[in-house]
Amino acid sequence: MNATKSAGLLFAALFLSAAPWAQAQQYPSRPIRLIIPWPPGGITDVISRGLGIMLTESLGQQVIPDNRPGAAGTVGVSIAAKANADGYTMLMTDVPSHAISASLYTKLTYNPLKDIEPVALPSRSPLVLVVAPKYGIKTTAQLIEYAKARPGEFSFASSGAGSITHLTGERFNRHTGIKPLHVPYKGGGPATAALVGGEAGMYFSCISAAIPHIKTGRLTLLGITLPQRSPLYPDTRPSRNPFPDS
Repeated sequence: MNATKSAGLLFAALFLSAAPWAQAQQYPSRPIRLIIPWPPGGITDVISRGLGIMLTESLGQQVIPDNRPGAAGTVGVSIAAKANADGYTMLMTDVPSHAISASLYTKLTYNPLKDIEPVALPSRSPLVLVVAPKYGIKTTAQLIEYAKARPGEFSFASSGAGSITHLTGERFNRHTGIKPLHVPYKGGGPATAALVGGEAGMYFSCISAAIPHIKTGRLTLLGITLPQRSPLYPDTRPSRNPFPDS
C-alpha cells in the first residue's frame, strides 16, 4: 500500500493557535492545556499523554491532557483554534482533522492552514489490517472470500467517518470488490474494543494499538501498510501498493 496515495500512515502532529502570541518574560508561568481530539485509549491519546509527561518535566509546568472527541477530530481542533493564542493551549491531532476533513466538509469552523500553527511531528505509524478471531480468517484472501459471500452483513470498524482508518478501509473495499457494513466509532480505542469484542469484523488499526491484542490472540493480523516487511512482524506480507487505480 503506497502510504502517500492510500492514507496508509497515521501522523500525530503538535499544533498551537496560529495568531501571534506575546511570550511572557518567563514562559510558561502556568499549566498548559493539551487538547486531544480523540477519546482515551487510541494511539493519538497515548502519544499525547506520553508527550505531556515529557513536556511537564522539561517546562516545569504541568501539561494537562483534555480529550475532546467527535467528528473525526474536528470538534477538538475547532476548540483549539478558538483558544487564546497565548501558548497555553496545545493540540495533538493527525491526518483527518487537517488533510482529510478540509476535503470532505464544505464548512469547517476552522481553517487548518491559517488557524493552527504546526510545532512538531512526534509520530508516524503504519496501519495494520486486523480481524476478529471468531471468524476464523487467517489470510486476506479468506477475508475477501468471506466478505463477498456476506455483502452488508460482515462489518468493518473505523475510528470515525472521514478518519484515516475509514478511508483506508473504503479503498481496500473498492479494490477488492467487497461491500462490508461500515461502523464508525468515536476513536481508535472504541473501534479496537469493538473488534476484540466481536462486534465488528475487520479494522485498519494503528500498529501500536493493535500489537497487545495481536500478541494475546484477541486480534488476527492479516497485513500491514508498508512497502517492506515490518521488523515487528517479518512474516506478515507488506502491501506493495495493491491499489493500481491510485
